[in-house]
Amino acid sequence: MKNIEDYRAAIQTAQKEFELKKKEIMVSYLSANNPYKNGDIIEDDFGKGKIIGVRYGFNYFNNPECFYKVANLTKKGTVNKREPIRHINQSNVYKKQS
Repeated sequence: MKNIEDYRAAIQTAQKEFELKKKEIMVSYLSANNPYKNGDIIEDDFGKGKIIGVRYGFNYFNNPECFYKVANLTKKGTVNKREPIRHINQSNVYKKQS
């Protein structure tokens, strides 16, 4: 490296590669440890929801975690009209309905 621009470019490339590898490891870890699938009905403190999507990310404590997009269900099992969609963190799920 002859100048500072080459140094900065090399560091930036290394950081991008590191972030991509970190994301790849997180996705493989969460995919292997995700006990719920689309269509499952899960429950947390606020009620029940039918999973319609899953995304991966980091929780408040910087740990990898699944975040479930759910159709918010009423006690009768129908979709709630006032709040049809909500999200449930994997750490907040305490019950899977059979």
